[in-house]
Amino acid sequence: MSKDLHEEGFTEQTKVKLELFSRYLRNALPVFFQQFKRFVVADLFAGPGEDRNGHDGSPAIIVSALRYHQDLLSQTNVEVVVFLNDKDGSDCAKLRAKVNVWEVELPKIKFIVQNEDAANVFPILTNVLRAPGTASLVFLDQYGVKFVTPERFKTMVETSFCDLMFFVASSYVKRFPEEFGPLFGITVEEIGSTAHEAIHRLICESYETRTQQNSNAHVTGFTINKGKSIYGLVFMTHHLLGLQKFLDACWKIDPDEGASSKGDSADDGLSLSLFGESELVPEKVLSFRRDLKDLILKTPKLTERDVVKFTIKSGMLGKHARPIIDELLKKGFIHDMSFTLKTVDSRDPKILRKVTTIG
Repeated sequence: MSKDLHEEGFTEQTKVKLELFSRYLRNALPVFFQQFKRFVVADLFAGPGEDRNGHDGSPAIIVSALRYHQDLLSQTNVEVVVFLNDKDGSDCAKLRAKVNVWEVELPKIKFIVQNEDAANVFPILTNVLRAPGTASLVFLDQYGVKFVTPERFKTMVETSFCDLMFFVASSYVKRFPEEFGPLFGITVEEIGSTAHEAIHRLICESYETRTQQNSNAHVTGFTINKGKSIYGLVFMTHHLLGLQKFLDACWKIDPDEGASSKGDSADDGLSLSLFGESELVPEKVLSFRRDLKDLILKTPKLTERDVVKFTIKSGMLGKHARPIIDELLKKGFIHDMSFTLKTVDSRDPKILRKVTTIG
């Protein structure tokens, strides 16, 4: 975040961005605490810790989440490191003053505060993240689009157990395709043929293609609308459970589609459901259910893990798939499907038992 943003106070769009970061962090911390020897949460554009009105910035949100799970933390042996950086000397001084207080309150947490350009501190952070037994969440609230270069993104993808969440001023790509398109590997023609409101989705897809050589890496995003400007967050994780937890946060903010901070009118894009629900169901959800039904009925030797993966990679949660599962169970097409995320990790995934298939 820029210094002016902190001095002027956070906009509603910034609050959405921080809410998404907060929700994900709170959801994910128990997993990090219980499964790893060391957890690092890093913010290279940390700012002073809050805006002029006292609204929590990302450093204070990190501390709030750690405070929330303090009892769980006390029951584990995990080492927790909070790595904060800001190149502005005044902001960093204010941040250090806050860290002095937090260190007394949370003596088990190790705080590292740097006053450097993010480009200079990034290699230091990379070494910290690659220590054995380390899991991490890196938050990069960059200015515009330029800091998260293909090389830096590749470094994060190649860093095991690293979750990455970063901000992108997506409208820049639409407005200046010749300058910013190459940064994302997107052609001028692709940008020109993409609707303004869909530009952030195109950017997320470009990052997704860069993870194809790493089967454990997954990318999704969340669009933040501000009038005619489009911004957004890109999220990368090395585990489907991380993707599910991020999506859970997205659906809390956008109950209709789980993808944007600004919905359409109440009946736009909504359709009547055939599954007995009393409310209109977004067309996006209905389309997913049709695809899921086809997948289950037409794919031989489909496992429960396949179904869970398809659901999450489609940007959906278990509750969106449940009506299809219940319908097929009731009609006798499948039997005994638990549909839990545990099937994602099963070394011997159970094959879906189907009575028949539809050709």
